This record gives sequence, C-alpha cells and structure tokens, in this order.
Amino acid sequence: MTDAPTGPLLGVHGERAVALLYNGILKDRSPGGGNVLTRAVLKLIRDDLATAAPGFAGDLVLYGAACRLSESTLKDQGILFRQTPYDISART
Repeated sequence: MTDAPTGPLLGVHGERAVALLYNGILKDRSPGGGNVLTRAVLKLIRDDLATAAPGFAGDLVLYGAACRLSESTLKDQGILFRQTPYDISART
C-alpha cells in the first residue's frame, strides 16, 4: 500500500500524471482555497511531480473548479484540465 497524497498530485501512471485541486489541499494559498489552477498552483504541482517522478515528460491531467491559464498555455504545458462537478449524484 502506498502513502496517501499530501498535496494535489495523486500519482503517475505511465505517461500520465493526475492531480486533484480541492479546497484546503494547498492551505488556501490560491483562489477558492486551492481548487483553481493558477500559475502558482501549477508551479507547486510541477515541483511535486519533479520529486515524485524525476524526468517525467508526459501529460498532466488536472481536476479542479476553475482554470486561470489560457488554452495555449495548457497545450504548451501538456496539461489536460477537467472541471470537477459540484454535484455528483448516484444513479439508482
């Protein structure tokens, strides 16, 4: 069993890394309590990624409430941003 993540980076599998931005994970250092992708938040994730998987050059999938980066920046950085839904209900 692996240790639970202490930051937004959930892990790396093959050529893909996954991060989840949610309130409180970044100790409220960014808009919305850490659930908005900004350049500062991206730097923190990239720093964690460099430690967890040195030399990683694959795609980075980020889930969060909002993104403040342009589409061209996301493309240039190899980032796939996905907006998390506020309400998820189970099917019955």
